Parts: sequence; C-alpha cells; structure tokens
Amino acid sequence: MNYKTKACRTSLPFGGLFGMLLVAVLLLNPDRAEGQTPDPWTAEGAAQLKVSWLSDEENLLVVELNKARTDPARYAREYIEPELALFLPDDPLVQQKPNGALYTTLEGASAIKECIGVMKSTLPMKVLVASEGMSKAARDHVRDMDRRVFVAHKGSDGSDPYERMNRYGKWGGFAAENISAGIATAREIVMQLLVDDGVASRGHRDNILDPALKRVGVALAPHEEWGWSATMDFASEYTEK
Repeated sequence: MNYKTKACRTSLPFGGLFGMLLVAVLLLNPDRAEGQTPDPWTAEGAAQLKVSWLSDEENLLVVELNKARTDPARYAREYIEPELALFLPDDPLVQQKPNGALYTTLEGASAIKECIGVMKSTLPMKVLVASEGMSKAARDHVRDMDRRVFVAHKGSDGSDPYERMNRYGKWGGFAAENISAGIATAREIVMQLLVDDGVASRGHRDNILDPALKRVGVALAPHEEWGWSATMDFASEYTEK
C-alpha cells in the first residue's frame, strides 16, 4: 500500500530483500551535501545524532537512514552491492546469507541492481533530524501492532500516521511512514526498504531518499507474530508540543 497526496505519503509493501514482511543542491563535494553536519559515516557524527529518548538500536536506525541519505552512492557500493553475490547459482530468487540462512526474494537480483543504479545517481542530501514527538508516535504504533498482532499503517483505534504524529506536535509540508516487520537490526531494515523488493512503486526508498523530508521519528519493538517491527515516521517539518 502506497499513496501520495499534497501533504502525506505512506508505504507498506509485502515482500522484500530478506524474504521478510515489510510494511513501504548544488554540491561543492560530490560525496557530501553542502554544509553537511554531522557526518553519520564517522563515529563522532554518529554520536552527535544520538538522542536520549531512543534505544541504542533505534539510534543506529537514525544513523543508518542518514548514511543512505548523505552518501547514497557509497551506501550502495559498501552495503547493497555485496548482496548480489549471495544468490544461489541454481535459484535466482534465493540468497544464502553469511550465517547460512536462506532468504527468498520476489524479484531476485534485478531489484538490487535497480536500487544500486538509483542510489548511485542520487545526490547527497542533509541528515534527518530525530524528533521526540514523532518517535513517540512511532512507538505507540509498534506497541499497538504487537498487542493486536497486526502490521498496517492504520492503528487499532483507526488512526493514521498523520494523526498519530499530531498527538505529540504538529507536522507540516509532507509526511510519510515506513513500516518493516521481521527484521531487528538497523542496517538490514534500511537495506530492505531501499531495495523495496516486490514493491512496484518503490515507495519506501522514495521516502528515505526524499530531501523534502527533514525530520524523523523511529521505534523498534518486539512483535508477537514477526519477532520485531519498526516504524519510521517522516515529515518536512515538525513542531514539538
């Protein structure tokens, strides 16, 4: 499910790179957005992005999103290209991970190659700034999905992402939401959403690589059916309550 209006977008695909359920400038230096600080590729920059209201893995998720945004080409080279070598020679849809686990994709190598091409042609952009209110909204939703055993953008109370974000502040411009289920580590979550295997619109990738979206709230929590789920809420601007 993926839609866009004048002021909102969501992405919730089914399928993905890891065989799990996913729920959708002018440059002086070609490898960095102009005036880019902090740099999520460095330990110092990652530490500057860390906030007290997120867990360690949630902070890593913010860093990972920003690594993909601030240097898309490098992210593709270092993290996504190696996925191509993991496909089994006798099954073009199945990967064998370094730990021996097998993951079935929907599109095989073609989705990964497309993602690499897009990211290598995408200009670097500024970092997403973490929002406490948006993270509270994301946390409400992952807890709701665990308690009610579902994965969807619509909450059990009928709320959509935009209503949930407005409970703790006010978003402006554009807003969007990505949901992932079945994966617990930040890098795998971001890679899965960037490749967007099985999602014709590539809406998750678009949300992550949209320079108009400048604020982010994230939450990662256990899920009764899928093990883990993650919600990422994005907005062009956000005023905290």
